[in-house]
Amino acid sequence: MATVAVATHVLLHVEDGHIQIEYLVKFVLIFIPIWWARERQTIFVNRFGKDLFY
Repeated sequence: MATVAVATHVLLHVEDGHIQIEYLVKFVLIFIPIWWARERQTIFVNRFGKDLFY
């Protein structure tokens, strides 16, 4: 969860109630690999998790 906090820290650059497009793009580019790794881990554990402990 610390990685999500680091990714969302980029969004703290709010000026006049609006997030500039460069910060939004940076957030997306940081967040997608984090989300993808979490998704892959979940799929792996759901598929092979029971067999790892036998």
